[in-house]
Amino acid sequence: MRCCADIRGMKVTFTINKEKVFEEVAKTTAYVGALNDAYEKVSTVDANEEILSSFAEVAINDILCALGAYNPVASGLSIEVDMPQEYDTTKTEIITRLIFEYIVSVVIWKWLYLMFPEKAMMWEQKAVTALQKMKSYVNSAAKTRFLRRPMRPF
Repeated sequence: MRCCADIRGMKVTFTINKEKVFEEVAKTTAYVGALNDAYEKVSTVDANEEILSSFAEVAINDILCALGAYNPVASGLSIEVDMPQEYDTTKTEIITRLIFEYIVSVVIWKWLYLMFPEKAMMWEQKAVTALQKMKSYVNSAAKTRFLRRPMRPF
């Protein structure tokens, strides 16, 4: 997984590789399809890329709503966010991975819901959990401040 994030002053850009998202979705749906003897029904071939892209756009819109306080702007699978000066840059990679996880979970959830609604519910819960974790990490990274206190033994 090659997810990256660039820090430029107050702007933070979370970039997700579209091919890696679709590769992960293809692996998972192929496994679920093979387990249910319905590989052809849920396989993600190139002809389905437009549908899968629309599911990814839905996930990006959800992320933009979750990050609304930080003025997010999306272009494709790249999200640029205005962060305060105190932003903790060590959490950027974790946030990027959670965004990746959320997008993959939403695409799999919506794709499986078409054929196996009972299998899709697990992916819905994974997506909700990933979004909650992502919001928590973003909020904690934005509010982190380093405290300087004098050392006093007593």
